[in-house]
Amino acid sequence: CLWSDNLVITGRLSKAYPAAVDAANALRSVDLEQQAHDSTVYIPSYHAAMAPPPLLTALQHQHRDLALPWSKEGVKVAGYPLGNPSFVARTLQCLAESIESELPLLGMLPDGLLHFQLVTKCTNNRLPYFLRCVAPSFTACIAEKVDEGIWKAIGNYAGFPLWFEHLTAYSDEHVQFRSPIGVGGLGVTPNVVKVTAAFYVGMSGAFK
Repeated sequence: CLWSDNLVITGRLSKAYPAAVDAANALRSVDLEQQAHDSTVYIPSYHAAMAPPPLLTALQHQHRDLALPWSKEGVKVAGYPLGNPSFVARTLQCLAESIESELPLLGMLPDGLLHFQLVTKCTNNRLPYFLRCVAPSFTACIAEKVDEGIWKAIGNYAGFPLWFEHLTAYSDEHVQFRSPIGVGGLGVTPNVVKVTAAFYVGMSGAFK
């Protein structure tokens, strides 16, 4: 089984587009095809333009077998949103909604331990990947939203009353849920406290 994933070509459009054509031809030589819906051209300097640059149109006509569409707002690179602020915010919002949408499905599990492990070890760890290369100004509110959804899912599964997440009577349970195991907690670190550290770790790795 052969596959290629997350091929990103950067540089001047006059050079990058022909390079993308060469890459597509190389994939075809081993019976692979690029995914058309994930293949696009993003030009940061044209984020406010109403139409793509003439050079892109000319390249699209020249290479009709790889007529890459123009993405005005942004593109996802290895899952990370790269583009104007509204594109980045919208992409992260969709991610948060995707994470939250799986919580009710996990709530149907009959085994409480299995539910806890999947929510805390899997669902709770989906977001940190995206915290590494997106500015905290975008990710902090998303992390808070995901944390609230996870706590609510745990409480609903445990049979807490409606709107318990807003009741001070359950603040101790929340503290225990988020506190480290060494101090008697359940060790479920909230995503919101990872935001800044994850970003600086990701950036330091990128600049090495």
